[in-house]
Order: sequence, then structure tokens, then C-alpha cells
Amino acid sequence: MNTYATLEDILEAVPNKFKSDEIDYQNLFQRTAERCSRIVDQHCRRLFYPTAATRYFDGDGTNKLWIPDLISVTSISYSENDGETYTALAGTDYYLTAAGNFNDTRSYTLILLSVNGDLNLFPIGQRSIKIIGIWGYTDDISQAFENSQDTTEDNPLSSGATSVLVNDSDGLDLLGVSPRLQVGQLLRIESEYLEVRSISHSKNILTVVRGRNGSTAASHVQNTAIEIWRPPAPIREAVKIMVLELVERNFYDFNEKSFDLKPSERRGQRGINSESRLLLSPYVKAAVG
Repeated sequence: MNTYATLEDILEAVPNKFKSDEIDYQNLFQRTAERCSRIVDQHCRRLFYPTAATRYFDGDGTNKLWIPDLISVTSISYSENDGETYTALAGTDYYLTAAGNFNDTRSYTLILLSVNGDLNLFPIGQRSIKIIGIWGYTDDISQAFENSQDTTEDNPLSSGATSVLVNDSDGLDLLGVSPRLQVGQLLRIESEYLEVRSISHSKNILTVVRGRNGSTAASHVQNTAIEIWRPPAPIREAVKIMVLELVERNFYDFNEKSFDLKPSERRGQRGINSESRLLLSPYVKAAVG
């Protein structure tokens, strides 16, 4: 799933007749949001959601290593025998930077070995560097996950459960927005990621997909904090615009009544209109090779 605009984001922009639970428009909005999110990934050549993974890189004998967008590190290890065995680096042996900028808040893209560390140069060789961490792009690492102001109320939430009881699903979030928990959000409970597929606000129950994005479904005790992944605001807005335009185009195609969203007359390539393309332009990663 990993959608960059929630169902609530989209519904707030359309007339009430398209919000009815009696009409299947909501499923269409969700599917289209997923499709548009993947189009954005391809266009920008990066991912705007977190994934827990172990990744390997070839060292080139220098003191630096360019990497895909990285949010946090569990460990960095090096190998001097082409990946047969690894030695872990201490956290003081390297610096994580955004293209060499030590103060940039964005995801890390360049690892620099410390002149005061135990390793002077990354070894030359295949799979000579192993990084375990959370990968993905964010504008601000410290703000990528937001406290939802809600907690798990199951006692406990078992690893096999596909629904989560919370305290107040349609309460206010940190910015005073309701509902704070929404369909399409990616949640983090401890180190597990969960995707919200549906919500019963009257019962405070979330239907979720467990163990997403490289994480493992686990048991969580009652009152464990729930965090929400926040994609960059321009990415979220671009996807919302794309969804509304594509859905309206479908309505026209099937002779349904337009809901007057005033789509752009100049559509970009691969389903990206000019307005969304402008929002995405700062996030497009340069092609290599």
C-alpha cells in the first residue's frame, strides 16, 4: 500500500455525494492513491516510505560511501574478504550526512569515515559494506514519525491480530486535525509497521496489515504509543491532486457526472499533471549513468 495521501485527504476535496459509504467511490479513491504513489516513486527515483532492510555495497577504497536515502542505522559493518565475514563499526567511526552536509535534516545519502575512527578507508571488494537500517526519504528525520496521541488498548495486541483497538481514533492529532488515525496511514508501534485498511471510529477499531515494510509482527502491551509516518507535505499534496484528476477523468470516460475539480489542460507524462510535477520537482533524484 504505502500511499502518500490518505482517504481523508482525498475526501476532504470532493463533494459530499462522493463520500457516501453507500457508494463504492472510496475504494476507487484508495486504489487510485496507491497507483499514484507508485507513479511518484518512479518519477522521483526514490521512496517516500520507510523500509527496514539490510543492504550491501561495494567499497572503492575511499573514506566515503554514497547510499540510497537512509533514515536511521542499526549497524554498519565492513568486510575485507568480499562479504564472507564482517566487522562492525562503532558509532564514532563514521558520520551520516545528507550529501556531505552535517546539518541537513533530510535523509542521509553519504557516509563519511571519521578521521578519529578505527577504519581509515572502506575496503575495496564486493559486498564489502553491510548496512542494517531504515531506508526511505524524509525532509526531516526528527519529524518523520509523529506521535498520534493515541495508544493500543488491546491487552495485549497479539502478533497475529489484524485489528487494533485504540483509545480515540477520531480524536485530534498534534496539529488539531481530526480524525488523527486515517485509512491509508502507515503506523509504527515500537519497531513494527502497520498499514491501516479500514477504521470503525464508533468502535475505535483499526483493521490493519501487520509486519509491513520489512518489519516483523510482534506482540505489544496495552498503552503502547502509536506513531504515524508523515511523507513530505508536497508529496502528499501532489498525490492528492493526481488522484482527483485521474478519478474525474474516469468519470468523464464513463459518462458520469463531473464533480468540477477543474483538471489541468496540460497533462504530464505517466499520469503526472503540471501542478503535481511542479510539487515533485525538488524531490526528483538525478539519474545515474
